[in-house]
Amino acid sequence: MIYLIETTYYDKDSSEILDLLKIGYTNDDGLNKRLAQYKSHNPKFKLLLTIPGATEEMEKKLHVKFKQFHYSDYGKEWFVYNKEIVDYLTNHSTKDSLEFDLRDIELDPSTRIESSFIRSVLDIIYKKKVESDNLPLDTAVEELDKSFLEITETEHISTSRRFWGYIEKKFNITKQDFTNLSITYLANTDEVEKFLERFNKLGRFTDKMRLLCSISAENKNLLTSILESVPIIYKNYYLTLGRDTILKYSCRKCELDAEYSKLKHKQSSSGDLLERIYSTFLVGNLYTKSDIKTNLKLIYTELRISDTPKAIDILKYFNVKDVQITDKSSGKRNHCYEILSRKEDK
Repeated sequence: MIYLIETTYYDKDSSEILDLLKIGYTNDDGLNKRLAQYKSHNPKFKLLLTIPGATEEMEKKLHVKFKQFHYSDYGKEWFVYNKEIVDYLTNHSTKDSLEFDLRDIELDPSTRIESSFIRSVLDIIYKKKVESDNLPLDTAVEELDKSFLEITETEHISTSRRFWGYIEKKFNITKQDFTNLSITYLANTDEVEKFLERFNKLGRFTDKMRLLCSISAENKNLLTSILESVPIIYKNYYLTLGRDTILKYSCRKCELDAEYSKLKHKQSSSGDLLERIYSTFLVGNLYTKSDIKTNLKLIYTELRISDTPKAIDILKYFNVKDVQITDKSSGKRNHCYEILSRKEDK
């Protein structure tokens, strides 16, 4: 999607107040998110029009077509306001019309690298920061978006050399470092796919659980990816009972069920806060922050605890991972905690 926005900008150097236009590109379903990002640093902009289905290549050709109006001090996609730009995009308001009219414009081979490539690089970098550096997921998402805008809007990254220079300066990751990192993630992806292919061909619970327990616990990235991909029952048993206990009972479901039930009964047999916490929140499960607060309120009320429950109270008892899930019916994103493991008894 091509979009056109207008804003007013004060140029401190010349003491001028300028009307500017931005010709930008985003995925058709990403417009609202992109506009929300602009509001954080440019709240008075105005969306003039959109052209659904238009491509990033068309955006670049439009930048070439109107290069005489380019305002270089405010990012590569900004232009001094000119009615010619507005009228042109108004008259070519469909993808087909725009594509046909721009067909003869050729792009310089040194044109900036695709934003989709920039996004894919940042995705891998921030995935590593979440998994290896324990950066909270919601923080990583926010920082990734800021880095993406910084590269595409401010840093004037137009060539591969300048892009990788920026990455090395900001993240201390050279191009070769990233190549090695991406190979690791791609290798893990291939291994997960191969594992799932074998896993799904097996019929019995026992065989599937035995295959899951064959993954080395030392390969944390691979194991985490696999646990995220298998049905929740296998993940819950693995994280709650542990690999050694599962193998002790030869992965037989009836005996694992008994151990799982015994553990739940043991946790809920007392009115003690710690045991109530452990009986309510199970390792391996996801809980929205609102559900955590609601459940804690019930526990506090029953045990006559006067503290005000907060979702972050769960961090006293468990190691957790920040997760965002999308409600398929409403499209709303919910912030959740995934219970990874218990902390030492308080």
